[in-house]
Amino acid sequence: MAGWHASDATLSQIGGSWSYSATTTPGANQYYLVGVIEHEITEIMGRASYLDVRGEYGVMDLYRYKSPESAQIGTGSPAYFSTDGGTTNLHSWNTFGGGTSAIGLTTPAPTPFSPLAHRGR
Repeated sequence: MAGWHASDATLSQIGGSWSYSATTTPGANQYYLVGVIEHEITEIMGRASYLDVRGEYGVMDLYRYKSPESAQIGTGSPAYFSTDGGTTNLHSWNTFGGGTSAIGLTTPAPTPFSPLAHRGR
């Protein structure tokens, strides 16, 4: 997988485990395995940002705007997703930086595409 790796041994060391259920919210110290896999596979397919690497951009960075016709080429705010040159703000990007800038649009509830959302709530 592209980014986060966790074996059963690693999860045990931090007091965590995998949740395999698609119908039950993972427990407080569990990580939803299918969500982790979906998250990592889509990063390999291009859902990643390279804003923290000088002169490099990922596919998702092409849809990151700070205002109409003005791309957000850094990890700062504002940063929103738009498919029409920044005219329409479809949703805000997270602005964490450090490789997570395109990992997820901010959402009211965690999804496999939200940063750090795989742990039970």
